[in-house]
Amino acid sequence: MKRRAVPKTNKKFVVIGLLLALFLSLYYLSLQKKKEGMKEGKYKKKKKNLSTEEKLRNKLEGFKEKIERIQNKNDELIEEKEDLIVENEKIQSKLKNKKSIEKIKI
Repeated sequence: MKRRAVPKTNKKFVVIGLLLALFLSLYYLSLQKKKEGMKEGKYKKKKKNLSTEEKLRNKLEGFKEKIERIQNKNDELIEEKEDLIVENEKIQSKLKNKKSIEKIKI
């Protein structure tokens, strides 16, 4: 029996086309997430049309807040240092007392 001539289908091209469509859609979605993330940034609360003076005032307020936070941390560290100095003095006095007691026992 003779076989009939069956037209060959180009399955390779169909698969490659589908893969290409998949990768292009994934690329498009990845770009969309980046754009949305940029719009929803937590630091972008400023208005679009601020004057130069307003921008500088906002920056100055931010710097003042940072300086206050740094000063508060510095004050806390100074207090902690003073407490450690007092503790160190107590320990030193206890050691001196212990040494003097040992000398008396001998």
